Amino acid sequence: MQEDTKIKTAISMFKNSKGSIFQEELYHYLKNHIFWIPISQTDLLEKVSLAFLTDSGGDTFIPLCTDIKEFELLKQNSLSVLPKQCSIYDCAKIVRELIEVKGIVINPFSDNLVLNRENINYIIAHSMLRRGEEVIVGEPKEEYRIIKYRLKEFMETIPTIKKAYLLSVIRERKSKNLTLVIDGSDKDCKAIVDFFNTNPITEEIIDILKLQSEFSKNIIKEIAPFYVK
Repeated sequence: MQEDTKIKTAISMFKNSKGSIFQEELYHYLKNHIFWIPISQTDLLEKVSLAFLTDSGGDTFIPLCTDIKEFELLKQNSLSVLPKQCSIYDCAKIVRELIEVKGIVINPFSDNLVLNRENINYIIAHSMLRRGEEVIVGEPKEEYRIIKYRLKEFMETIPTIKKAYLLSVIRERKSKNLTLVIDGSDKDCKAIVDFFNTNPITEEIIDILKLQSEFSKNIIKEIAPFYVK
């Protein structure tokens, strides 16, 4: 079975079952697959920019195609675009840098698999753990107390968030990220993303994860929650 067929089969099985076994298989293919992303040429100087998709609710996503056939479907339904190869990690960087981007949609005109920020963070974090990359976790400095205070105020309005942790995560002693782990739902994660979008209390990029993932459970082991319902 060709690689492109395998990933489409994994997507189909995941969408039909939502089981953890199929989730792991799908994540395996996502992490190792080379996708096609649409770019548009903006002028005669050959400057290029990414072509995004916007859903009916006004949310912006990065479209990815598993193969050229899927890209042709995208091209038929979009403005004139060109294909460029990329990995899931390339897209993760874009999602982290552009707060207005809600996530990734894979094969939007066939499989239509949507990955939100938490899904993307899980893929990256889980891959790092499996490669044995060193991950250093600590509590943020006192200067971040205003973020905690504002988050506490907001979380008091959401009854389904039971706990929250704010961590400083350093990977391979290089990049440091603030990471917010919540004991809540996907809907709660989206509400927090919307809160940061409308309340710019920090210029730093904050990864938002649910407590239910193994990575989240590992990194909060020695960290006390800053918020408890």
